This record gives sequence, C-alpha cells and structure tokens, in this order.
Amino acid sequence: MKVKFLLIVLMAGGFILIGTAFGEDNKSPHGDRPLIERVHPKVTLKKANKKKKAKKKKNKAKKKAHAHKAKAKMKKHKKQKGS
Repeated sequence: MKVKFLLIVLMAGGFILIGTAFGEDNKSPHGDRPLIERVHPKVTLKKANKKKKAKKKKNKAKKKAHAHKAKAKMKKHKKQKGS
C-alpha cells in the first residue's frame, strides 16, 4: 500500500515538472523588453499619448475613406438605376 502511494506521488511530481518544463512561459511577445520601459514616467506617458493620438488619427482617416467609398458606390448605383 505504501509503495503504491509513493509511486502515485512520484508520478504526480513528474507530471508537474514536465508541465512546468514544456508549459507556456509568460514572457511578453516583444522579447525581453518589459511592458512599460523603466524610464521617466512622464516620458512614457508622452510616448503612449502620442501613439494613442496617431492611432485615433489613423482610424478617423479609415472611417472617412470608408464613408467616401460607400458614398461613391451609392452614387454609381443610383446612376445605373436611372433615378
């Protein structure tokens, strides 16, 4: 009975070790760089805000382009319809 118990414990330990060896490592996808670089907080904030602003601008441009495309499509469709 004691031997069986020991065997089970050893096997469980082995599985845990294997799991930790082959499991996912929780590194950031951007290599070894930490998520927020340890520089002056104001600098990183400025950088982050700049990026955010750029993203907003890009999205706005995308929306505008899409709206323009849709409008042009409707115009073309109306012309074909003949109304």
